[in-house]
Amino acid sequence: MALDTYKAVKKLKEVGFDESQAEMVIRIIGEAFDDSVATKADIVTVRADLSTQGAELCAKIQDVRAELRAEAKAIRAEIRDLEHRMTIKLGGLLVVALGLLTAINKWLG
Repeated sequence: MALDTYKAVKKLKEVGFDESQAEMVIRIIGEAFDDSVATKADIVTVRADLSTQGAELCAKIQDVRAELRAEAKAIRAEIRDLEHRMTIKLGGLLVVALGLLTAINKWLG
C-alpha cells in the first residue's frame, strides 16, 4: 500500500498539526509500513522454511505410519496367540465335559 506523504502532511496541517509534527507522524507511519510489508526475499525465505518443515513433517508422518504398522502386526500376533490358547482350553474343557458325561452315564446306567 503506497502512502502519499505530501497529501498526508497537508491533511494533518489542515487539522491543526504544524509542519514538523505532521512530518514526524508521517515518518513514523511510513516506517511502520516499511516494517510490515513483505519483500520478495521475505516470501522466498518463508517458502523455503515451509518447504523444509513440510518435508520434515512428511518424514515424521512416515515414521508414525511405520510404527503403527509394526504395532498392528504385533497386536495381530497377540490375537492369534490368544485364539490358539482359547482353542486349546476349549478343547480341554470339552474333553473333561465328555469324560464327566461318560462317567455319569456309566454310574447311572
